[in-house]
Amino acid sequence: MMAALYQPFIEIWTRGRPELSRHLLTPILMVIFFYIYQSRQTLLTFKAAANLWRSDRWKPLVAGAFNLTVNITLVVILPDEYKLDGVILSTVLSFCLIQIPWEAHVVFKEFFGRREASTYWQAQLSAAAKATALCASAWLVVRMIPASGATGLLVKGAVAAVFVAAALYALFRQEVYDLASRITRRRGK
Repeated sequence: MMAALYQPFIEIWTRGRPELSRHLLTPILMVIFFYIYQSRQTLLTFKAAANLWRSDRWKPLVAGAFNLTVNITLVVILPDEYKLDGVILSTVLSFCLIQIPWEAHVVFKEFFGRREASTYWQAQLSAAAKATALCASAWLVVRMIPASGATGLLVKGAVAAVFVAAALYALFRQEVYDLASRITRRRGK
């Protein structure tokens, strides 16, 4: 829904002034940032629960140094209209190249095992592929709606919500059914 609604919202927020509106790259990077940030939370929860702080004590410094270096480099070399994109991209790269691999290594080395790591990465790749398809589909559906302004944003939001909910149900109905069956069996015991 974020992918589908960022541009219509920015158009309203900037009152249609094209010099303040961002190109499509900025919302795409913001959606990628949000997805990657949220996908880390499972690992971080297990890391906190297993008290694995000491094992990755250098990660924040390494990731911060990398992020700052790439951030400054991109801001210096990119044209003005892409500087914000450079800042977002440097953070995404820091997550993907430093933080997530480091956190996964610590959690699967110290708490789980190699087999669980393989299962985790397969699930992450599958979820990312589904999320990408869902974002693109929602964006295409919302782009077909000609309405604009606040009313248009509400209509587009409602359509995006219904479309995304239906697509999520179609993609994950078996997992939801399996979870509901397990819960029902436990309650029956």
